[in-house]
Order: sequence, then C-alpha cells, then structure tokens
Amino acid sequence: MQLLPAHKRQKQWSPQKQSEWIESLLLNIPSPPLYFYEIDDNHHELIDGHQRFFAIRDFYENNLTLTEITFKPELNGLTYRTLPISIARRLDEYRLATIFVTINDKLPEEVFLQIKQSIFERLQPAWSS
Repeated sequence: MQLLPAHKRQKQWSPQKQSEWIESLLLNIPSPPLYFYEIDDNHHELIDGHQRFFAIRDFYENNLTLTEITFKPELNGLTYRTLPISIARRLDEYRLATIFVTINDKLPEEVFLQIKQSIFERLQPAWSS
C-alpha cells in the first residue's frame, strides 16, 4: 500500500488530535471511511484518510500515547499495549469503514493521476479549501 497524495503523506494531526480520534473510536462514534484507489489486486493507494490512518497505525504500534482526552481521562498516558484488555478489545472490534475505488480500464498513467487527484478533491469538505 502506498500513501498518496504527497502533500498528505506527513502527519498533520497533533498527538492530542490523534488521541481524540482514538477516543472517538472507543466511544463508538462513527468515523469517515478510509478511501483507497485499487491499482491492481495486490496494490492500493490511500487517497483520503491519511491522518486517521497514521493515528491508528501509531497507536497500534505503541508510538502514540493518549493525551488530553476528555471523556475517558483515565486512559491518558496509556499506549495500546498498556490499555486494559477490555478497552483494547473494544478498539480491536471497531469496524473502520474502507472504500476501494476501482477503475478496470487500461488508461494512460497521467489519466490515472488525474482521476486519483479528482477523487481526493471531491472527498474534501468544502470548508477545507
């Protein structure tokens, strides 16, 4: 899997923002889906949802410590590894929606790039531009 577009490859959320999103999952608050572009059966590029992807990846890899969360303050200072088992299980059972966009045509590379960019732009909320 590749993380594209380039300007979204870097983490932009602070540890607090990442922690708040993890807390939202623990509270079973619906999350927007992660959108992938299917290059072929074994290759996908992440189009939208980079910050959510980084947050969950970092948390599961114990590279994110929950900080300044409001509704479950007893979890502040914990990583995934140090979560109580029942809480970790709740996170493990959360169903994060993923959407795979596929185009089965043999199109020139520049057209594929235009399509991916268009998908990304269409998914962005109007207020973010």
